[in-house]
Amino acid sequence: MLKEELKNDIIKWSNQRHTLFGAFRISDGKLCGFSLVNEFERYCYFVQQKAIPECERDEINAALVDGVLTFYNEKIAPNYPIVDGQRNLVHETAFQEYLCKYFGFRYAYCRLNIVYRKWMKVLVNILYTHKEKLKNKKGKLFHLINGVLQMEEIARSFKEEG
Repeated sequence: MLKEELKNDIIKWSNQRHTLFGAFRISDGKLCGFSLVNEFERYCYFVQQKAIPECERDEINAALVDGVLTFYNEKIAPNYPIVDGQRNLVHETAFQEYLCKYFGFRYAYCRLNIVYRKWMKVLVNILYTHKEKLKNKKGKLFHLINGVLQMEEIARSFKEEG
């Protein structure tokens, strides 16, 4: 992220319900990462967390999460959870696992319902029959198609249970 982009985003975020946390290097005061949390009446939500890759070895992500948890410590309870968001199928990340392992977060599951336009439903049904062959295909388009097919598989698993 470019410095000017970050400045513009901070101005935009300040007009909303966001709280911005920054982690700075002690030796030179350099911003090494930030977390953006959106506050709601009944919960707060990790919107975004970014760290400069070369600063990650200094546990910058842990410092940011610890800062957020410390800030919300008084509110944190079963009635005021901190939500990290949904599992990302298109962009692989291990952030949820990281939060569970080191900070005591837990997984919460929900039923996935998908509604398609008629033509899209036909296309998804056709592609779904070939999902195993499509898994090995490379390229951005196939990556996105496989994300949709994986969501379709999750949604169908609920239909099979119920």
